[in-house]
Amino acid sequence: MKQKPHWTQAEIVEFDELVDGVSSLHQLERIDCRLRLDEFVKAHGKAKCDAMFAHLEAGGAKEDGPLVDVPADEAQPKGEHQ
Repeated sequence: MKQKPHWTQAEIVEFDELVDGVSSLHQLERIDCRLRLDEFVKAHGKAKCDAMFAHLEAGGAKEDGPLVDVPADEAQPKGEHQ
């Protein structure tokens, strides 16, 4: 079974910026980040977002996450053949 990072550096950086933005002193930024955070969670899944949040709260670095097993149907990128 193939493995891949649970999240990428780009994902955790974007997630962290959205979480920080939800606490902004600027109302429009808070609203924008809240809406974008909802879409981010829908796109990436609550379990992944919860794991990234826990990682960041524990002082973890903004880097690729731990390796996780990838189901066989997701291991092959779309459009590529062996």
